[in-house]
Amino acid sequence: MGEANFGAPINEVEWIKTHLDLDVFIEGGTYKGHTASRMAIVFERVFTIERHDQLHKEARARHPIGNITFLHGDTRDHLPHLLQNHRKCLIWLDAHWSGLGTHGEDDECPLLDELALIFASPAQPAILIDDARLFTAPPPPPHKLSAWPSLDQVLAAIPDGYRTLIIEDVIYVLASNTFPRFREYIRNQPSV
Repeated sequence: MGEANFGAPINEVEWIKTHLDLDVFIEGGTYKGHTASRMAIVFERVFTIERHDQLHKEARARHPIGNITFLHGDTRDHLPHLLQNHRKCLIWLDAHWSGLGTHGEDDECPLLDELALIFASPAQPAILIDDARLFTAPPPPPHKLSAWPSLDQVLAAIPDGYRTLIIEDVIYVLASNTFPRFREYIRNQPSV
């Protein structure tokens, strides 16, 4: 803890995986595939979803790892099927537009739609949302302010039975019964 994370924070992910007995990692926003590759060491199955044609092709070619399934398209199209079949999973939501060279300039932040799909499913996931800074404060240009929900809107999309915690640049959404143990774990981590 205390250092900048690029991709899902590995120590916290490993804690959540172990304490919730999860074997599936679902990622929205593959980008170059580095997070999926790192998570393939930790999880039995990894599903990663990328809308950008070229990024999808390059990530698949760069990381030919047997337990990673690279899905092309929109997270909102893939999540319902994945969550029907993999109910105990960790979901890393990072499919929002990150500027030139990524997909989504016309649809910058699908986060509220993704959360609605997740919580309408039978899944009981742990959820990590990347780029917390873009929800806790207005996103900088060239992002369109109207395309991004505020932190209040994100929190309102999370139903009873879940609690949230923001650490560095990640919003953690965990079941209420797991939350106290996770807070204790975080409290005991060395910080910089």
